[in-house]
Amino acid sequence: LMATIRLLKDRYSRQLQTLHFIVAGKGPLAEELARFAEHEAAAHVEYCGMVSRAQYLELLARSHIGLSLRLSSYEMSATTFPSKVIEYAENGLLVVSTITSDVPRLFGHDAAILLKQETAEAVAEALVWIVDHRTEAEAVARVGRECVLTACDSEKVGKELQSFLTQPAALEAARG
Repeated sequence: LMATIRLLKDRYSRQLQTLHFIVAGKGPLAEELARFAEHEAAAHVEYCGMVSRAQYLELLARSHIGLSLRLSSYEMSATTFPSKVIEYAENGLLVVSTITSDVPRLFGHDAAILLKQETAEAVAEALVWIVDHRTEAEAVARVGRECVLTACDSEKVGKELQSFLTQPAALEAARG
């Protein structure tokens, strides 16, 4: 993210003027992100650190794009799903994500912006496209929201889980 913002400052300053990044949470880069937000990118980055659930929901309500920049080289990328993409889409945000786990399976090709490369350049190009194509980006966000609401519908998920658990093959596999 920091490399992306530096790249935007250097090459796409017009588009960067319309972007404001909000970073919440913790992690190994928290202190570096806080310093970056305070000193190098204060006009464009707001670092919040850990926030309450209510504060997080307020941040989501103020946002338009949800970034999920998990690298495929990250140990858990193949085995865990970045659930924040569901939360982003459910709240109407346009999802911009690396291609990890089952994110492409959930969103397909027209319900999110999936980065073909895990580079600062790819993220910057996606953000520039969004700024320059707002109407199309809003349409992708709407499709993404509908996709998630359909896929995660509690009645649908309940029926699929019931079917899975009552199929003889699933029962045999569960028994061992």
